Amino acid sequence: MKTKILSIGAFVVLIGVLIAISCSKSDDKLAVDKKLKAAVSCTGVPTWSASTIYPNAGMQVQYNCNLYRNNWYSQNQNPAQNSGPYQVWTLVGSCTGCGSSSSSSSSSSGGGTCVTSDFSLGQYFYMMDAWGGGGYCIWYNNMNSWGANAPNVNSTSIVGYPAMVRGCHWSACSSNSGLPKQISALGSLSTNWTQTGTGTAYDAAYDIWFDAASVPGNRAATYELMVWLNWTNTQPIATNYDASGNAVPFASNVSVGGATFNVYHRGNVMSFLLTSKSNSINFSIKPLADYCVSKGWISSSSVYLISIEAGWEIIKGGNYTTTAYGISGL
Repeated sequence: MKTKILSIGAFVVLIGVLIAISCSKSDDKLAVDKKLKAAVSCTGVPTWSASTIYPNAGMQVQYNCNLYRNNWYSQNQNPAQNSGPYQVWTLVGSCTGCGSSSSSSSSSSGGGTCVTSDFSLGQYFYMMDAWGGGGYCIWYNNMNSWGANAPNVNSTSIVGYPAMVRGCHWSACSSNSGLPKQISALGSLSTNWTQTGTGTAYDAAYDIWFDAASVPGNRAATYELMVWLNWTNTQPIATNYDASGNAVPFASNVSVGGATFNVYHRGNVMSFLLTSKSNSINFSIKPLADYCVSKGWISSSSVYLISIEAGWEIIKGGNYTTTAYGISGL
């Protein structure tokens, strides 16, 4: 996930160089650590307060269902917006059981009990992935009924990516997934997803990961292919941006894999955005991967597909619901 550029704030453009507020997924994993954060006990830990002084490194607070540890003196520095490398707060993990009290509100969007821990589902797992601060919870009934609730999230950057995963995300793997598999052997592999999102800043997107190693282990896979269905007040990373800070596509109206996309690229990140936003998509994966190989963005067709992930990059509020999801051909 890389440096994702948002269209919800002011951008600073200095001599044609776009600087985005810390949104991110870095540019050379482009990697902010999206590693799964373990659920931890927050019993007895005070809730963060803007008026409280936290004078010593190592002090802990809980905020929006997450546990944070401060790295130096702080006051009035929101942990969800000031955590990460070289920042005052470090995200320790999701608070065990936090969010379950919101299950009654979850049911209004089709959900079961809303929690802040992962669901292990055999060939799949449904992950919290609150790498940017979290503040949401996730729920699961079956493969055609799962989602996330984030009514109180109000950030200027991505707080996490609750997603259904088949394969391996870092060192966390589903069982009997049929992956890894080389691009050349993907055949008729396809996926479908129908979802809705009510946030004021988010994207509903696939994250499809590839790597030269069949088992990357405890790191992000090298190549990230994203497929965006719908989005609001955010945009993909790109090689070029116009004078207003809008991402400029590498190619427009590209029909591939059963859908039509505008295609963006920078480094090892390739983003395919539907030319017309939609809450539903059905596409074949191999043609998109072959397109990236043909452009030299993925080194060769011998590279392995590591995982297929579908979820929401949440920035501001809303509830998110899947009503149909599937992968066929593995």
